[in-house]
Amino acid sequence: MFEFLKSLARNRRGAENAAPEQASGNGSAPYYVHTSGSRVDVIEHARAAGRENLPETSAREPNDVENAIRREHERRHRDLVEETRGQIRSLVTEFDRLDRELPSPRDLHAAVQRAEAGLQHDLASDNAVIPRWQGQQRCRRDLRHFAANHNLARPARYPISRLHHFAWLGPLVVLESAANAAFFAGISVWGLAGGFLIAMLVAAINVTIGALAGYFPLRWRGDANATLRRLATAGTLLYGISVILFNWGTACFRDAAAGGVAQLRFDQLLHPERLSLQSAALLLVGIVASLLAARKGFTACDPVPGYGDHDRAFKAAEADFAAARDSLKQRVLSHVEDVPRECRTVVVKAEETIARMSDIIVRLERAIESYEAERERIARWAVQWLTRYRSENQAMRTTPPPRYFTEFPSFPSELDHAPIENLAQRLRAATTHLDGLKDTAHEMEIGQPQRAAAARERFDAFLKDCLRRADHGRGDGSTHDSTDASAEQEAS
Repeated sequence: MFEFLKSLARNRRGAENAAPEQASGNGSAPYYVHTSGSRVDVIEHARAAGRENLPETSAREPNDVENAIRREHERRHRDLVEETRGQIRSLVTEFDRLDRELPSPRDLHAAVQRAEAGLQHDLASDNAVIPRWQGQQRCRRDLRHFAANHNLARPARYPISRLHHFAWLGPLVVLESAANAAFFAGISVWGLAGGFLIAMLVAAINVTIGALAGYFPLRWRGDANATLRRLATAGTLLYGISVILFNWGTACFRDAAAGGVAQLRFDQLLHPERLSLQSAALLLVGIVASLLAARKGFTACDPVPGYGDHDRAFKAAEADFAAARDSLKQRVLSHVEDVPRECRTVVVKAEETIARMSDIIVRLERAIESYEAERERIARWAVQWLTRYRSENQAMRTTPPPRYFTEFPSFPSELDHAPIENLAQRLRAATTHLDGLKDTAHEMEIGQPQRAAAARERFDAFLKDCLRRADHGRGDGSTHDSTDASAEQEAS
């Protein structure tokens, strides 16, 4: 042991030569100490004092060097105490902050209150349901008025999309062109390709005339206006004559071109028996294609002009009202539906807070354990250096050493352990508080169906009141009859 301390002293002497004012860094006192403003070599001083039998045998107090060793270790202990107390204060402050932020059952009830406030705000601030309901009712009354004037008891008949409906005219043109391409191939210098182009032009004319005739004059024959019906009948006859003459002329032109005649005379149009079989087929295909196009035009909307437009306007207004109603209902119910999620968020936040509080206690315990270990280390090194000093002194003495050589300074713990006990007690209370919070959240989750049902009832009552206020004082001479009541029931 003595040899070990000697080698340790030599290492410290070398470190002091490099940095005489620095501590050694291994927990011991520096190799040199300062007494009365001068630097003293501890080991050399012990030997020199021992050769002179100092301190005297009757001495009761340690000398300056021993006091310097003791003061150095006491300083280190004070620094350690202050550092540890600072850590404890910081951890306790953070624990207090988390304890204040710990959610309570009041936060769970606040989620319900926020849902109630959001529901009332959305209902009070809505300005879309009433105008759209009034628009739907106007379109409904217009539709009923139109149906009554035209003695219509049936629903309107029309395709969902006019664009898709008329899109079938394109394939019809292609089919007629493909059927007639061979008939015109013989009269075109381009052969089958030229015949297809001529057939496409003829088919486009037939289909266009047929679609326009079907959509306008054929449908106008069902109008309530007698004059318009007569004009529609005339237009229908004109269409029939036009399509026959056009296709008859096309067939005759085809025969004349096939026979090498440059110009077609009028008398050739008056002899149908002179048509070739190909031209007769061309005539028949053209008339059939035009009639099919006329049917497409006729069914593009309701046979009674205006009935389909009124029905479309009513259905669009109905869909607009339904979208506004459903959007408001979704917003209103979303507040109530978010209550369980917000309650779970509060519980999760409480669990995370308690976990952080537990971590603070663990860090606090580690700080105290680290302090105790370092305090024992400082005390051990203080005893070792005093023992080394006194051993070197006794080795040189010729008289007995003083009695205080057997006495060493103590370094009792200066930390108060009460804060950690207090925090542990508060953590147990917070854990109990968390269990109560979970019970409250569970009770609120069980009551969620009742809250949702109450919210739906409030929305239905609000909607009925809105519809009643929207229909009040319409000023159009109509009354709130049974059909309007059934419409309100469907809207609700």
